[in-house]
Order: sequence, then C-alpha cells, then structure tokens
Amino acid sequence: MFDKPSEALPLEGGSGSGDSGGPVLIQTANAWRLAGLTSWTAPHQGATRVPFGQYGQISCNVRLRHYEAWIEGVMRQETALRL
Repeated sequence: MFDKPSEALPLEGGSGSGDSGGPVLIQTANAWRLAGLTSWTAPHQGATRVPFGQYGQISCNVRLRHYEAWIEGVMRQETALRL
C-alpha cells in the first residue's frame, strides 16, 4: 500500500526484494504502458540486505521489447488453439 502522491516519498512504489515478475511501467502522454518485468534487485553498496522500508536497491529489469516477436507468436498460437 502506498501513500497518496502528495504525501509519498520520491521513490515510493519502486521495486524491491520479492517483486520479481512485477510490472515495470512507463507513463506516456496518453497512458501507462508495460515496458518490462522486474527480474531481480541488488542491494546498494554491496550490502547483503537493505532493511525493509529503506531505499538503496538497484532494480534489474527485463525489457519486453526484446521479446515482442516471441510474445506475439505465443499469443497467436494460443488464440488459434482456442478457435
């Protein structure tokens, strides 16, 4: 649960440990778009753990554009199987 924008911290809503597979969204002029998926996070400065609620993790994400053709192919196959 996040605070309202006027009360939120600057990085509130960023990904952290346990968020793998979650969406990476970007805001365009017209809408929010899915740009990738959270893959893993690395603690800042080589620490093994960053305490809950503190910032400092580096988020490593998978960019979906690299898999666009594969995703579309799988979706076409699934659609054909349902028909």
